[in-house]
Amino acid sequence: MDTLVAIVLALGFAGGMFYWIVILYNSAQLQREMQNVTSTPIEANDDESTKANFRELLEEARRSIVIYDDGDKVSDSIYMDQQITELVRQKLEANPDFQMQCLFNFDEPDLLFRKAFNDYASRVEIKTRDRTKPRLAIHYKIIDDGAKAYLSRHLPGSSTRRFRIVDCTNVSESNRNRVSNAVLGMYKNDFHRAFKAATSTG
Repeated sequence: MDTLVAIVLALGFAGGMFYWIVILYNSAQLQREMQNVTSTPIEANDDESTKANFRELLEEARRSIVIYDDGDKVSDSIYMDQQITELVRQKLEANPDFQMQCLFNFDEPDLLFRKAFNDYASRVEIKTRDRTKPRLAIHYKIIDDGAKAYLSRHLPGSSTRRFRIVDCTNVSESNRNRVSNAVLGMYKNDFHRAFKAATSTG
């Protein structure tokens, strides 16, 4: 009996040691991968450079893009821009699995984005954020579940935005989700929670 107890204790100790070795290894690996994340300095841009940044994100996206923004009907907004709309349509045509979800603060029935993608209703979802719920001051556009993100802050209707771009594309595919959760988890979680509670624009 004593021998059996000793064997059980030894196996338990060995299992515990292995568990902590795996934890430490994963932690060290995560720290190494974090060094592959880049972030631009915070800069100011205008409507035209905002469109250029969106075009770049859209081109790089492989599977998806999620957007949280005001979505107000401003003449120079990307959401009222025919060329931007056509680029999104081309992306949807060229990539049958590509999906886009938009979460807007403003309910604008005449917004071009709300009219342009009726033929892609299963892959383009647009909702209005619940005004009774807390909102982040930072707006964001995130591609491929955190591979890259455009983070911005601006007053409603303003053409000047302060922004930065966080890039996780140099992180290995096997660790990218963990790393992007560490870096962009606040925004990813906010979108999933708020989009679920939001009202569909129909």
